Amino acid sequence: MARSVQLKQAFSFIGIHEFVSPSDSVGYVEEKVTEWIEAGARMVWMVSPKLRTVTVYRSLTRVSTLTEEDTLEGDDVVPGFKIAIAEIFGIMKKD
Repeated sequence: MARSVQLKQAFSFIGIHEFVSPSDSVGYVEEKVTEWIEAGARMVWMVSPKLRTVTVYRSLTRVSTLTEEDTLEGDDVVPGFKIAIAEIFGIMKKD
C-alpha cells in the first residue's frame, strides 16, 4: 500500500486531524482542538505545513509537538501506525 494512502487512512480512521492554513489564527486553532477534546477525542493531530510540525494532543494539558526529526505514532488510538514527520511533509508536497 502506498504510504500516502496509509497516511490518509490513518487520518480517516481517527477522524480528528486539522491542517493549519496560513489564514488560521492561534485562537481559532486552539478552539478547534478544544472542541475535539471536549467531544471525547482520544488524540488530535494538528498538522502545520508552514512550521513543518505535527502537534499531538492527548488532552488539553498532554501536548507534544513533533518536528521533522520525529516519528508520529498512533499509540493506542491507531495501533501500529508510525510515520516520520519528514515523510508526511514529503507526501504533502507530492499530492
